[in-house]
Amino acid sequence: MLSMVSDGYKLEKAKKIHKFRGTEDLLERVMEMEEPIVYFDPDVDGIISGLFVAEWLKKLGKKFKWYINTNREHGWTLPYNRVSGKDVIAVDFIIESWRMVELTDIGCNVVSMDHHENGDNFIEVESDHGTRGVVINNQYAFEDEDSRYLSGAGVVFESICNADPEFNTLTNRALVGITLLSDIR
Repeated sequence: MLSMVSDGYKLEKAKKIHKFRGTEDLLERVMEMEEPIVYFDPDVDGIISGLFVAEWLKKLGKKFKWYINTNREHGWTLPYNRVSGKDVIAVDFIIESWRMVELTDIGCNVVSMDHHENGDNFIEVESDHGTRGVVINNQYAFEDEDSRYLSGAGVVFESICNADPEFNTLTNRALVGITLLSDIR
């Protein structure tokens, strides 16, 4: 029986895919990026979140680099001189509004997809020279209450699914489930 279900199979009554604020132009933002750095958080949720982005970028034909913090340290630790002028897709860790302003001011275009509480004000900035940053997050007060349980990978998965419905596979859903188990520890 298992062989009858392929990775591309979609459930007829699959759970709702949430449309988070900031995802309306996600594909456009990503396609404008030149060889983005995918910035993973160093835990199960962060690794799967980053792998989702990497797989999607490969599907889109985009070259990318990746970075994971050492010593399982969470949050932004990259020195600004290593990312100045580069594009960044950060997953499963907080990027505060002040940091987003600093990153766009040094020439970074940034997309952050996260599930940690980071205030109620939507974070979207544009620098004086046109670089942009956005934080897509299911914990904003204006987001659907029924999305609050999502892991970081859940937010990344559902954000990508809004831009690319083919990303909604059973395998990807199963991976999101693993991250939910890892985050409740």
